[in-house]
Amino acid sequence: MEFHDVDPEEYYKTVIQDKIKLSQTELKQLREDVLNDLRRGGKFLAVHKKRNGQKEQEKSDIEEALKGLKTAKNGEYWRILQGLNKTLKPYDMHFGYRVVDEIALFFKNAKDSKEKEIITFESEDEIFDLALLMKILPKFHGNRKKLEKPLLIVLKLAKDGGLKGSEYQLKTEDLFKMLFGEDKATKKLEAVVGRMGGH
Repeated sequence: MEFHDVDPEEYYKTVIQDKIKLSQTELKQLREDVLNDLRRGGKFLAVHKKRNGQKEQEKSDIEEALKGLKTAKNGEYWRILQGLNKTLKPYDMHFGYRVVDEIALFFKNAKDSKEKEIITFESEDEIFDLALLMKILPKFHGNRKKLEKPLLIVLKLAKDGGLKGSEYQLKTEDLFKMLFGEDKATKKLEAVVGRMGGH
């Protein structure tokens, strides 16, 4: 897990000046809560996936996590995940079942840890955003030619909820204009032409 907005100076002050004062009892309880959360009732990092022949009443960890993600926020997160996968497929940047499982498991485990007051999140949106940052964003690597259009499409998806009809077939320049306006697109073109030496 990564921590965002880390300020080394504030961290130093907190440690040195002991701003966070916990009694020995509170520290012991916090340690026990974190360890119990990590142990997951003896499962630790192992996850259970339903196999053929398994009794119907036995729920798997992944099945439970997927159902939780699919119904969270009235299905919005699930629709976003489906939209992202569909959007990235033409660029060979889509993802498979393992990534969906991992996003769902992270979402469930983070919510569980939040409910146990082991960690805080502003909202379920933050948890879902972190899952996407960890599992989807790393797929974006390569040169500008490869990444520019899929990034613009994902930005349009994030900004407007998706592309409509033939917008998927728009040229990169037209997507840029749609997202940022004509002025910025013109300035971008002028900057490229200027770098090429053709004022």
